Amino acid sequence: MLAPLSANAECSKTFDLGMLAFPPYIDFDASGTAHGLDVDILRGAMDLAGCTFTLHEVPFKRALRDVKLGDLDGMPSVSKTPEREEATYFTTAMRREVVGGFIRNTDKKASEIPSLDALIASDLKVGVVLGGWYGAEFANAMETNPAFHARIEASSDFVTLFRWLEAGIVDVAVVDLLSGYHVSKDAGLQTHIAPLAFRINVNTLHLMLSRATTTNADLEAIDDALARYRKTDAYRALILSYGPENLTRELAAGQD
Repeated sequence: MLAPLSANAECSKTFDLGMLAFPPYIDFDASGTAHGLDVDILRGAMDLAGCTFTLHEVPFKRALRDVKLGDLDGMPSVSKTPEREEATYFTTAMRREVVGGFIRNTDKKASEIPSLDALIASDLKVGVVLGGWYGAEFANAMETNPAFHARIEASSDFVTLFRWLEAGIVDVAVVDLLSGYHVSKDAGLQTHIAPLAFRINVNTLHLMLSRATTTNADLEAIDDALARYRKTDAYRALILSYGPENLTRELAAGQD
């Protein structure tokens, strides 16, 4: 078990959280210690609440299952959906999420796609990370459009998704824009790819907590602290410190 990432302890327990690595929001060093923007946001809020937490690396779809079953207490940075709410609580938003698409910068056909509707209607192969949420329009197209569904390739992680893009296995990698920027840079692919001009989904991400293991008192304390932390200058400055201003400015918008 990793050492708690907050110092005080006023909640009923230390919260055991799991999430896959997706820099710059969450990453893990060789010792398993978590770091990144969402870890810093979570630490700021949990310190205000007087709570402790551990965070360790778990594949996304497995973590969703474990939270539902109560084998994990929660996951940070998760989209709220009706299906997930059946077995979990969602706090107020941790931050904004801006999802777009990355393409090979030599792919003229893909670069001319002007909208999500046009992407769905095209014959381009689309890559996603297994278990992710890309908005209601994207999800509806996957469910009701067999041709689009057949062109979807699901990866277990972000690095593999960008390797697929580089190799031509997919033509568009659908991913959070700031994460895509950092992952592609770390993989040495940044000069070979470019973002699509349109946004696929703009969303808010939340701390998701298991109904099986979270008390109402703990939920209220964490939720209140997170809402207060998001209104601080420190919160906005933290987001703006994590990447190019044209990307981080979108994440910091509308936080009040």
